[in-house]
Amino acid sequence: MNIDVNEIKLKIHLAFANKGIFPDDDDMLISDLIIDSFAFITLIIEIESVLDIEFPDELLVINSLGTINTLSAYLFEHLNNSISGDIKQSIEDDIKQSIEDDIKQSIEDDIKQSIEDDIKQSIEGDIKKSISG
Repeated sequence: MNIDVNEIKLKIHLAFANKGIFPDDDDMLISDLIIDSFAFITLIIEIESVLDIEFPDELLVINSLGTINTLSAYLFEHLNNSISGDIKQSIEDDIKQSIEDDIKQSIEDDIKQSIEDDIKQSIEGDIKKSISG
């Protein structure tokens, strides 16, 4: 996901609006805007939906959300780290696959060479037997 902090903030506002919550200020504590635990959970689900993410466990406590500004900044960092982790994993997987392919090719080459050597020796043996026999 390639999204900047302002896009995250806009999507958080959309999630709030979808739940009938309209903050006056991005620096208001989110916990002051939520009336009960049900509203908190439905807001989290809505934010996850509009951002197409899964909330980090450490944010599943109402007092940990802070403000819209701090939540946007936190999610921006979290998403970038997830992307970096995905890219890192992809590179590691590519390297692993390349090494496996190289080993497989080396084994195939060794087997092929061994078979060719065996065939060559067998033919040479047959020729020597034909000549001497």
